[in-house]
Amino acid sequence: MKQHVCKALLLSATLTACTLTAAHGAPKPKPKPKPQVVTAARSVTDSPTPTPAPSPVPPITQYAYGAMKFMRANIGKTYVMGGTGPDIYDCSGLIQAAWKAVGVTMPRTSGQQYAATVRISYEDLQPGDLVFFGYHGSHHVGMYIGNDQMIDAANPRRGVTFSDLTQSWYRQHLGGYGRIPATDI
Repeated sequence: MKQHVCKALLLSATLTACTLTAAHGAPKPKPKPKPQVVTAARSVTDSPTPTPAPSPVPPITQYAYGAMKFMRANIGKTYVMGGTGPDIYDCSGLIQAAWKAVGVTMPRTSGQQYAATVRISYEDLQPGDLVFFGYHGSHHVGMYIGNDQMIDAANPRRGVTFSDLTQSWYRQHLGGYGRIPATDI
């Protein structure tokens, strides 16, 4: 006759179930519950992975082309952290000035600009969209111009210039892509 040995444990003033031994062996441990992941667009508490693009993706606005023209006209200007123009820019100051030139108000910092745009995928990326780097765009921003190229206020050495998105720093620090939908203008 098989014998069962029960061990009673007092846990938070509650008696727990018996553990079977002998022929039945030890019970299998219960799987740990999976943590719930809650995401919200434009939240600074999201995971560092880019937020998925909405479906359908909003169309790019006609103002993006004017902003891109402004960016091209400022190639060669000097980079200075905190610069907002007209002769010196940092990355987000250049983006803000480009959109201001076409009558669109943008926040000042790259992280705020990230929060103000709609996430899009690489496949939906079009000239005039913004490319963000770092957690929620907190490190850098540039404007996509096509063919894996962007214009950005890169750093004091390079100033406002064309940058290749296939370079290792850009690939390693990509934070996502953003679009200003026509409905926000």
